[in-house]
Amino acid sequence: MNEQIIKPKKITMKKSKTTKWVGNIPLFIALLILIAYASLQFDTPKAMSYASAPPAGYAGAPANGMITCNTSGCHSGTATQNANGWITSNIPGTGYVPGNTYTITATATYAGRNTFGFEISPQNASGTKLGTLINTSTQTGMAGTGYIGQKSNGLSGSGSKTWTFDWQAPTAGSGSVTFYGAFNCANGNGGTSGDFIYTSTLTVQEVTTGVEMVNSHDKISVYPNPSSGVINITNTNEVTVMVYSYIGKLVRVYKNTNRKQFDLSELEKGVYFINIQTGKIKETKKIILSN
Repeated sequence: MNEQIIKPKKITMKKSKTTKWVGNIPLFIALLILIAYASLQFDTPKAMSYASAPPAGYAGAPANGMITCNTSGCHSGTATQNANGWITSNIPGTGYVPGNTYTITATATYAGRNTFGFEISPQNASGTKLGTLINTSTQTGMAGTGYIGQKSNGLSGSGSKTWTFDWQAPTAGSGSVTFYGAFNCANGNGGTSGDFIYTSTLTVQEVTTGVEMVNSHDKISVYPNPSSGVINITNTNEVTVMVYSYIGKLVRVYKNTNRKQFDLSELEKGVYFINIQTGKIKETKKIILSN
């Protein structure tokens, strides 16, 4: 079929001494056209170009039916894929301590691409949002309650992009928390097609050695408490002693020892947990190192 080109008829207008012209168009009409064009540009969807943060609910999390910006139809490309290890943290392997604050790191990687985005939400399997997200960067922003994502000035990277933010752990008894994340490795075409969407998760447990798990069978004692650094353990058998900081970091280990006295004076002052195991007996004691 032959292409038909219709040229608009030239409109001639009588110029006046008080009217400013741009070519054959009065200045005020040119301004209206420019404003309309700019409005269309801002209304056109662009990949992840949100000034503050992406819309909440697209992190691939239970609270919103596990949807991402791919499964919802916002971005098209390959099917959503899983990526391991894109969400990391400084939460110890022993678990999070309720109320403590930790740093979460999100990293998207795709060789040859230079535009990236993400959204993360900490939830349990039932979709309850747990803990408090704390924005610590000018390149990230809160995307509604319980969601965080990149801003428009946090898109650029060369083959990968990393963002960080903080998370305050929830109250005691909340149990395991999963950080659900959806990542966009975009092709940078300014639209919503050809983007690759990935999901990644990080699950952390509530601390298993700490305030909530202190137990005692009154068969082993640790004294003095508080202590200036040197502690004594009342036990006549061989023991393994593990000393944890308040946030669950293992700071000292004494394996299979008959020692009854332990010098912890090199540790910083504060609260510690002493895990003592001898035979079938295993106890955890809370101690305070003070001046």
